Amino acid sequence: MRTKLVLFFALLLLSRAAFASGSGLLRSGNSAYNNQKYGIAFDLYQQAAHKGSPAYGQYNSGAALYRLKDYNNAAKAYMDAAEQNPKLKEDAYFNAGNAYYHADKAKAAAFYRSAYLMNLKDEEALHNLQLTLQEQKKDKDDKDNKDNKNNQNNQDKQNNKNNKSDNQQEKQDKGQDNISKEEDRKSVV
Repeated sequence: MRTKLVLFFALLLLSRAAFASGSGLLRSGNSAYNNQKYGIAFDLYQQAAHKGSPAYGQYNSGAALYRLKDYNNAAKAYMDAAEQNPKLKEDAYFNAGNAYYHADKAKAAAFYRSAYLMNLKDEEALHNLQLTLQEQKKDKDDKDNKDNKNNQNNQDKQNNKNNKSDNQQEKQDKGQDNISKEEDRKSVV
């Protein structure tokens, strides 16, 4: 009986130690993440990052932050994970690209390009790179068209101003012509 009781307490202590360790916190974070409790998952992942699973804790923190729409910090978490564990680098770069896609298309393209160059068979990275580059071109074209339209509107406004000034000048000139003719007449009479 004593042996079973001691064994039970030993198992209980081991399970608590596992929960307090990084891997237990990661499992708990994954459970919260799967239940769409991203804030709780992020907290658990951060605890895991500080208690023995820094790379995976950071990587999973990036996923939780992405779901919380904190894209810049998600990308930073992925990059931290890549620095800590080179095995995560390709996926971390791809996911950083996904995060930056919402915040900075130029950075997104750079991360997709890096992920693709790490694995030339990664069709998703290539697809996302192409899509991002197309979006950048479209955004640039839209901006150029808007700038051109604004420039045209400014030019039209300037032309209207000039026309008004010309019309006012003509009226003044006509008025001066009338005055000078009358003066001439008076001086002749």
